[in-house]
Amino acid sequence: MGSRATLEPPHPQATSSNPLDTVRESMSDVELLMETVNISYAYFAAGALVVYDIAICLGDEINFIWTQKWTSGKIVYILTRYWGVLDSIAIMIYIFFPLSAPDSCKAVYNLVAWTAKPGVIICSMVFVFRTYAIWGRSLYVLAYLSLIQVVYIFVLVFSLIQSNEYLTFPLSPIPNIVPCMPTPGNNKLFILFCYNMIFEFNVLCLSLYKKFFHWRGGSTRIIHTLYRDGVLYFAVLFSISLANVILVVTMFASRSPYYLFLVAIQDVLHTILTSRILLNLRKAAGVGHQAHVMRIEDEELFESDRSYTRGFRNRVVKSVTTHLDSF
Repeated sequence: MGSRATLEPPHPQATSSNPLDTVRESMSDVELLMETVNISYAYFAAGALVVYDIAICLGDEINFIWTQKWTSGKIVYILTRYWGVLDSIAIMIYIFFPLSAPDSCKAVYNLVAWTAKPGVIICSMVFVFRTYAIWGRSLYVLAYLSLIQVVYIFVLVFSLIQSNEYLTFPLSPIPNIVPCMPTPGNNKLFILFCYNMIFEFNVLCLSLYKKFFHWRGGSTRIIHTLYRDGVLYFAVLFSISLANVILVVTMFASRSPYYLFLVAIQDVLHTILTSRILLNLRKAAGVGHQAHVMRIEDEELFESDRSYTRGFRNRVVKSVTTHLDSF
């Protein structure tokens, strides 16, 4: 009897609850680990998308960018296109570099976050000047969108500082496979994504207004390209900003890292779509002699047309073709 008594647990209540707590903690760790792996896949896909887009556009890029003289337009294109490459390199370091300390994870994550944003700002500036061009170089439109752009930069800096400051990285159980597991501390990125939607919605509405109320006649290749790319691309960017807002709202309450799922994809889409706008515009307008011929054809086309719509379109075509290098 004495030996049987020694086999009984001295604190039955403690042993009945601790295993369950341990299982719950283990399940939580596994879920966090799997979510982090899925985010790594999304980040890797974002980096691969940049490389893929550069590869399929390389022929046009050589013909319409690299073989042309150095101008401000060429510099803007290169910054827009290849800032995404820098962003992709930072993403790959974050995913694959064997980090073990939480401070190291946070430092590399900050590198990824801040590396992407100058490229996004450059893309937004291109969007501003594109809209300014289709509005016939209206100073009111330029001032309005420039104000939104300045506020956007302040919102971006504030949101990133606040979000990254409270982001934590628990120790990963398998650092060689998943080195960093981010856990959100606040939802300040919600502000940034909402303001992204405001900016993109403004540009989209201004573009659609000109499309439906002013371009009722025929269209040149330049005008067609401006609207085909602009409306479609802004619709895509607006949709992904909306998806990010939904993810932040739904995932932050559970402290799930899924709220970061589309962040990298949104950043690289900005660089990809903006560089496509610039490249396709150069393809449509041509460079050098082709652009000169197009300007002559456009002038002849609109010479006998006195309507407001066609006259306004003529000014826009001349604005884009004449100032193509700086657009």
